[in-house]
Amino acid sequence: MQRQTARFNVYRRRGAGLALLLSAAVMLLACGSLGSVTSAVSSAATGAAAVGSSQPAAGGTPRSAAGALSTAQCQKIGDAFIDFEGEYPFLAIASDSAYAANTPDSPTYINIPKLHNDLDVLSTLPGGTVGALGAALTQFRQLVDLVDSNFKAGGKPFSDGSNNGQKVMDEYLKLAVPYTIVAEGFGNSCSNYSVSTPVPDAASFQIGQTASVGDLRVTLDKVMQPPSDVGLPQAGNRFLVVHVTIKNVGAVPQTVTALSETNLKDSTGTSYGFDPFANSLAAVSGDNALDAQIPAGGTHAGLVGYQLPANAGDLLWIFHDYGQGRAIFAIKVSDIDLSGASSAPTEDALRSSAGATMTEFMNLVATSDAMALTATAGPPDAAAPTDTPAP
Repeated sequence: MQRQTARFNVYRRRGAGLALLLSAAVMLLACGSLGSVTSAVSSAATGAAAVGSSQPAAGGTPRSAAGALSTAQCQKIGDAFIDFEGEYPFLAIASDSAYAANTPDSPTYINIPKLHNDLDVLSTLPGGTVGALGAALTQFRQLVDLVDSNFKAGGKPFSDGSNNGQKVMDEYLKLAVPYTIVAEGFGNSCSNYSVSTPVPDAASFQIGQTASVGDLRVTLDKVMQPPSDVGLPQAGNRFLVVHVTIKNVGAVPQTVTALSETNLKDSTGTSYGFDPFANSLAAVSGDNALDAQIPAGGTHAGLVGYQLPANAGDLLWIFHDYGQGRAIFAIKVSDIDLSGASSAPTEDALRSSAGATMTEFMNLVATSDAMALTATAGPPDAAAPTDTPAP
């Protein structure tokens, strides 16, 4: 959902209604129940019909329902469709005036080869190589190729002869009806599609080992429970700090962000993300943080903190980029360094002391407020002064 809720700056342009319709169709399919794909597609098709007259003939009209495909076929096609509609909104971001590097460290990364493969899979829908569906897929391929060529241009000026110079956006705004055609083709043929069950996470690396995630070489150096110097975890929880070294072996800088690219997970599948309190500890804050832009050929060592139940057991530490790169490290309870940790009684005493201090502070504030109110009002029964006239 995070990638599918991007906001696009297209509302000032002619055809803004098409862009809004497109976003609504994407959200219906992405955020709604995939068990009711057909109804979501129907809603998109109804809206698309209202603007169909402004679309090129190549979009055609939605095709009639075809025979249902096998479960195996639909799972493959459905997975490709979900991948496709997750990437699709980001094509609009790749405008002709934005030549940012399309690298997996970017939240707006577009996996061009995977998108091409998704379109190839979608072309196996009945009638996918001819007719309206084939024409719709051709339009999407043209847009993907245009975006790819702009990325590869590396900042060279672009002009398509139009008044706005925005060929990518111009092409994107023509695709509301083609998108609906593809979605309806999938919905008609695979109405029983269900989201594939995720494969459980399994560790491939241990503490001290190095994993390859794209152009990054990620080493989990150690995991420790830090001293509670400037903050305390919630009762029953503990802070853990992960020490990581990352080397960039690629040709361009890579940005690493602990908040969105890392998490811990316990044996029940519960995930624990970046914790602001754990990351405010003296050991983690400042220059020690994991977040950094690592230059080509450079290395960065950093820390990231989490908060989780003290009895969470063995853990997995997961690092991923915005493409297909992912590394999972096993963390056994016995491998966690406790040498600098505050003891449980010490933390309880600190927590109790902090609570007492807060109570005393609130009492002081209440007393101060009461005294100020009394001073302002004066004695409650004070008689009003009277003046006696001189004889």
